[in-house]
Amino acid sequence: MGKQRTPAISVGSHVMWRMGRRDVHAIVVEDRGPIGVQGRRIVRVRAVLDPIEPPLEFEVPVEELTFLPLTELLKPSAA
Repeated sequence: MGKQRTPAISVGSHVMWRMGRRDVHAIVVEDRGPIGVQGRRIVRVRAVLDPIEPPLEFEVPVEELTFLPLTELLKPSAA
């Protein structure tokens, strides 16, 4: 049996990435292409860090992101 493939991260993907000491959920809103150092692929993500403030956008190397499949998004949160 072969290695399981991770879906490609693209515009509209829900992703998670480490920002400081916390994991941040975000949505990819733009693929900037291979404009990083040594051709690293950069994407723009939108994240809500504070429910009172408007969403923030960051540019992040795609290798720092973890793809969140729909099944992860639908899991009930631990309360």
